[in-house]
Amino acid sequence: MTPKSRFFLFLGLCLLCLLAAGGLTLGQILRYNASLTFFPSGSTIAGIPVGGLDANAAGLRVVQAFSSTPVELRIDGQPIQIPPTEAGLELNIQTMLAAANADESSYWAGFWNFLLNRPASTFQIPLACSVSAERLHTYLQEQIAPRYHYPPQPALPIAGDERFQPGQAGMALDLVQAEPGLRAALCAAAPRVVEISSSPADALPPTVD
Repeated sequence: MTPKSRFFLFLGLCLLCLLAAGGLTLGQILRYNASLTFFPSGSTIAGIPVGGLDANAAGLRVVQAFSSTPVELRIDGQPIQIPPTEAGLELNIQTMLAAANADESSYWAGFWNFLLNRPASTFQIPLACSVSAERLHTYLQEQIAPRYHYPPQPALPIAGDERFQPGQAGMALDLVQAEPGLRAALCAAAPRVVEISSSPADALPPTVD
């Protein structure tokens, strides 16, 4: 084999090695990019585990945990299920997902850690939540108050008789006082229970016209 032939053989082997290395690197980059689609194991958003999920699945899990799980209002021990969204719950999912995707490390630093099989950094994103005070108040007054809050009734005269039909006792329910506890429960994964007590109201005396 002539020196010229050996040179071209060596050059060809070098090119093959470069192509193989480039192909291997490209394959690892594609694998790394695919791994970026999913959140690292052990990560949480609003206290909900989201490791191994993509952004859409993680958002749905957080929404389900807070919006689909009712808050329990107990009146004198009797449980009432309150739908969170109807009671004014507002989750800022986009803010939480944006914070989860805000990786401060550089792309190539993350790629190097991926090649070395180092675990990705986990994150714990706090809950971004608010409750509409107006919607909560409206829900309590329209859905709860008519069922559990009723005023006492006075004694009524019996037609053609000097006697009176006894009045009826009522029940007072301070739902306004329960609103702060409900707002806190709506923006909490657990516990989601608020207890309040009713106050009996004696029947009113007969009215004199």
